[in-house]
Amino acid sequence: MKRITEIDLFRFTAILLMVIFHIVYDLNEFMGIDINYEVGFWYYIGKVSGLLFIIVAGISSNLGKSPIKKALKLYIFASIITIISFIFFKEEYIRFGILHFLATMTLLSVVLNKLNTYWLILIQLIAYFLYRITQSIKITNPFLIPFGFTYYGFVSVDYYPIFPYIIYYILGIFIFRLVYKRGNRILPFEVKSKCIEFISRRSLEIYLLHQPLILVILYSIKLLQKLTFLA
Repeated sequence: MKRITEIDLFRFTAILLMVIFHIVYDLNEFMGIDINYEVGFWYYIGKVSGLLFIIVAGISSNLGKSPIKKALKLYIFASIITIISFIFFKEEYIRFGILHFLATMTLLSVVLNKLNTYWLILIQLIAYFLYRITQSIKITNPFLIPFGFTYYGFVSVDYYPIFPYIIYYILGIFIFRLVYKRGNRILPFEVKSKCIEFISRRSLEIYLLHQPLILVILYSIKLLQKLTFLA
């Protein structure tokens, strides 16, 4: 199938929102600038970015090759992020972040993309039902964290459990079947940009590198301000 530039635009938008949200997050957490990212506008910037990534991943699951190989690659990077986040964030480290979730969904896509619409809707309904259960039950077994069950005091800087987020991944599969598989598109216009396509293709690399780069830039600016003040 010919590359769908619209999907590149959606992924590019998710990346842009992610970078903006993490700049705000870093300004608050590391630079001491009081910006509340846990509610309101900045919270939704981060949430929309995450959901857009998941939906686009669901759409793209019908287009990519070697899903098992891709899933293993994502699991490796997700494990590295877990280790690094434990070093820097201790108890708030990432147990099952968006990369862990996407790796799991990429693996499951081998089965999901073979199911008919009715089975997928049933899975969504079950996922929502289980999500509601996870909100009222606390557990002591950490192995259930990927499914949305948490213990008292659980905190993580990035948490995307299978329930409820598999609902949005399957939504992406539906969008592919109803729109792109039929040769249609969502937007009334077509965007062709080498820059957008390049960034879209490098989304994993950008995800892995953007946070360290943002922190380097912010700390460099802070250092320059101190040197300027001393001068």
